[in-house]
Amino acid sequence: MELLKLNRYIWKKQDNFWPIIIAVVIIFTAIARPHVASLRDFLGFMTRCGVVFLFSIYLKDINKWAGLFLLLALFSHSIPGFILSGYKQVQTDQSYIALNSVFMGCVLYTVIVIKCKNISPILNAMCLIALLNVAALVCMNKTLNPINVNMDKAVGIMANPNESTALMSICAPAFFRKRWAYLIPVVILGLAMSRCTNGVIGFIVAVVIYLCITGPSWMVTMCALAGMGLGASLFFGFLDHFNPDSRIELWKNALKLSWINQPSIGFGLGNWAAIYPGLIKSGGFAQGWIRLHNSFVHGFVEMGIAFPLLIIGYIVNIIRRASVKAVLPIAALGSITVAMCSNSLFRMNALNAMIAVIWFAVLENKLREA
Repeated sequence: MELLKLNRYIWKKQDNFWPIIIAVVIIFTAIARPHVASLRDFLGFMTRCGVVFLFSIYLKDINKWAGLFLLLALFSHSIPGFILSGYKQVQTDQSYIALNSVFMGCVLYTVIVIKCKNISPILNAMCLIALLNVAALVCMNKTLNPINVNMDKAVGIMANPNESTALMSICAPAFFRKRWAYLIPVVILGLAMSRCTNGVIGFIVAVVIYLCITGPSWMVTMCALAGMGLGASLFFGFLDHFNPDSRIELWKNALKLSWINQPSIGFGLGNWAAIYPGLIKSGGFAQGWIRLHNSFVHGFVEMGIAFPLLIIGYIVNIIRRASVKAVLPIAALGSITVAMCSNSLFRMNALNAMIAVIWFAVLENKLREA
């Protein structure tokens, strides 16, 4: 009886619960002999999945929606729907890269939420990065190439104009502070020199959200500065017209294909890049891009119906907890949303994805302060 009480006591102790679970997983992996081509690859896969799973459980205590998203990414990587559709691959290289990207983003998010209470240095860094991008764009528009990018368009410090304008709009809310607000015209000039309309739209959405939350106190100053920068940009004729027809057609075709094949669990995390070339060769899909240039469509195609449900749940959670203290990251959420609608934003090898994740972490900290 005393031994039984002791066992119950040990089991109830939280510090002993997870070590026991990990020990069971290790023992199971050691004695299991799955019929696969390479036992080493299988054990590596199991270890990777186990680490991501345990971290997602930990992340749920910080933000349940972030933890659920990591769990969904793990599930989508481990049980990709395209296998059930008749494709022969198991886990593609792109799927591993995608899972690693999501995992790195979640680690960055966790560190900032737990350790970074003073966010001013992070916001200052965003401002400096945006100004550096503007400086590079100015040089490229003057036929100079300071970073030796082999492009026929001004791309700043990024890989293409779309990413450059997304960088500017995502960093822009960091300028909505008294010491940095006077540089807003420079930011808008950078948006215009990227020659992509989506960045300007993202900036406008962020400004509108900011003014709706803070009230009229900053309205005159912000509108005047924004108007000066936008007016100068239009005067110099930097803005190009945006024709979304080709992208909308691509999104419609991808959603239709996903709905027919795997509407519930999707084709698997990162696997669109794997199946897309085959779809083109077979004539089953119209020509487009290997990335869908819309993170919402891309997420649904790869991860299924659970992806938009998580997005909706996260937004509802933010609305319920929103306060004036969180005005900057909420404004940034507006520009991030626009970037997600026109770009494949969430790749952690991209600077834009890292800055977006930082904003999400800052948002969680500010919501906790309310």
